[in-house]
Amino acid sequence: MICVGGLHGNEPMGAVGLQRVVQTLQSRNPTLNGSFFALAGNLTALELGCRFVGKDLNRIWSRENIHSLRSDAVSGNLHSDRKEQYELLSLIEEILGSEFSEIYFVDLHTSSADGGPFAIFGDSLRNRRFGKHLPVTLILGLEEQIHGTLLEWFGELGAVTLGFEAGQHDAPSSAALHEAAVWIALVASGVLPAEECPELAGARTSLSAEAAELPRVVQVLHRHEVQALDDFRMEPGYRNFQAVRKNQLLAKDRNGEIRSPLSGGILLPLYQTQGSDGFFLVQGISRLWLGLSAILRLARLSALVPWLPGVSRHPKLERTVIVNRHVARWLVVQLFHLLGYRKQREEAGRLVFTRRDRG
Repeated sequence: MICVGGLHGNEPMGAVGLQRVVQTLQSRNPTLNGSFFALAGNLTALELGCRFVGKDLNRIWSRENIHSLRSDAVSGNLHSDRKEQYELLSLIEEILGSEFSEIYFVDLHTSSADGGPFAIFGDSLRNRRFGKHLPVTLILGLEEQIHGTLLEWFGELGAVTLGFEAGQHDAPSSAALHEAAVWIALVASGVLPAEECPELAGARTSLSAEAAELPRVVQVLHRHEVQALDDFRMEPGYRNFQAVRKNQLLAKDRNGEIRSPLSGGILLPLYQTQGSDGFFLVQGISRLWLGLSAILRLARLSALVPWLPGVSRHPKLERTVIVNRHVARWLVVQLFHLLGYRKQREEAGRLVFTRRDRG
């Protein structure tokens, strides 16, 4: 299991929580059924206390960026966050050079808004099984809204992945909640036997208490993107999962008022100067939907997708299909989610979906 804290420099509590877990393990020296690696992310930004210096270190992990990163490293043309990325990439690849039967990756974050803890993951059955061990709100669909994350990159490598948001950046409780999440993840992954983790019961209790009034599973339906010159200003007082109504005033920018396009809950409202995500909007998912999707995926009905009206295989990419919205009009995204596909992009009336590897 690999954990990263402080990928954003203004989110140090993940690194603090990891340090506490490492110190406890070193003092106790338990018998592990694998290996545990705790990494700090953007060291320069952590020292400066800013999200990033030049580029957001959690938005540049695409295949194209990794390829150019290696080329720039050879030519000695790396600066600030790109240099941090190369050092982190080199360390991760050194770790992955060993033989492991399974890889788990946990990315620790906090937010500029108040609110309870929650977990984020790509909606594969493997990730679901791992994420359900955390007694907090589970977020589906965020991966379709933002790209180039370290979580996404690890997922493409075949790892079981989980992102954990502990709360507000400077809240004293955030480090303790990160620590609790890591203990649970260590046991859930099988790396640390439950009998070797006396912190487990307390970790579950503390997370359950913080998330007691929050929904269990939600999906992200909308992202408001922020550009550098937008002069985006979130209206004060919003918390994660706070209910909002359609047309409710959420923020303002240089073009005027920004109102909610739908009713639901608000997630990650932006109360900091850096960042391209103004806010997200979420709605709850029923357990019936989750159960049905699991049955359909286990039955491997995804193999029938290329035969559906308006659907064709991508000419170059494996496990990828193109959907003509003029033919396939109704509940397209919902259907493909049920079958384990992830929406990649939309272009000229066509949707591109990729099947999540291993369910």
